[in-house]
Amino acid sequence: MVLRRTPRPILISMSSRRHLLDAIGLRLWPGTRFVLHPSESRHTIPFVRAVADPRLWPVGAEVHIGRSVLDGFHPVALAAIANICARHTGKPVQLSTQLTEKDSLDAAHLADWLLTCAAAPSGSFPTEKQTSYLFTSGAHRARAIGSMLEAIGKTAVPHMVDIGTGVGLIPWLLCNGSVGSRSVQLFEPDRKRHVTLERLWAFRQPQQTYTVAPLRAENVPFSTPADLIMFCQCLFRIDSAQRRAVLEKAWQSLRPGGALFVNEMPKQAAGSDLLRDSLIPRDDIVSLMPGTPRLFTARTGWRTAQEPRAVSARSIGSSGLFVSIRPD
Repeated sequence: MVLRRTPRPILISMSSRRHLLDAIGLRLWPGTRFVLHPSESRHTIPFVRAVADPRLWPVGAEVHIGRSVLDGFHPVALAAIANICARHTGKPVQLSTQLTEKDSLDAAHLADWLLTCAAAPSGSFPTEKQTSYLFTSGAHRARAIGSMLEAIGKTAVPHMVDIGTGVGLIPWLLCNGSVGSRSVQLFEPDRKRHVTLERLWAFRQPQQTYTVAPLRAENVPFSTPADLIMFCQCLFRIDSAQRRAVLEKAWQSLRPGGALFVNEMPKQAAGSDLLRDSLIPRDDIVSLMPGTPRLFTARTGWRTAQEPRAVSARSIGSSGLFVSIRPD
């Protein structure tokens, strides 16, 4: 009689630094380790690379999605990861979050989109590194923003505006959780991203419309009354002499009760000298914000408003949200 060995599990972590903690509780030590953030470690494989290469998935292996991913990703993005895992291993991945039928359809489309991006020819957009950043950053920030919107009681966002949207993944995921979402304006100056954006946004609710324009923040007209306007990791790219005017113009276009937020890594939290030089100090971000800005950070699950100047730049990190709400 031939005994067939059970393949060791696959572990998916946010980064190589987190896979040891994510492996706690597994019956077997993982034989294959994928990471959402690309890593130079010879012990881990970028998840996007694995998405495009079925040979990297042991047939019949169980997949364990680590806590570092479960705690930081939008539910639909998590379901898309589980969808891809099931396609490659032939075994379903159980998630604790209950998904609606619509969630499952959205997740399947997002999985298809990620498979297409991961298989992009060498030298085209997006590259493996770009796909890893766009998916991981978008899924994480959509989780943060969704939690913040729930905390401030803003679950319906009829009209949304995203400045420097990339491929539009953040608003696409946010529309999934907003029953009142009807229209979205996307502004992205890099035209090469538009094809990938259009492929993602081809799948949406029938009542939802979107437009995409190749405009920099300084040139956005803000001509349509908005319920939510977001600046994610793009304020530092705006000419310093125009930042206040751009934010003020956005503020004036908000409907009463509308929210303006800036997601920006403060200068002191940067990890390299090159990046540190281009970022904006925390107090400068606060002074640029119209209204009375509050801060939401990962340490409170983005559910507790804090005084921004009372939180260190290191604690704010890259996923902190500076939020101002237009008075009614």
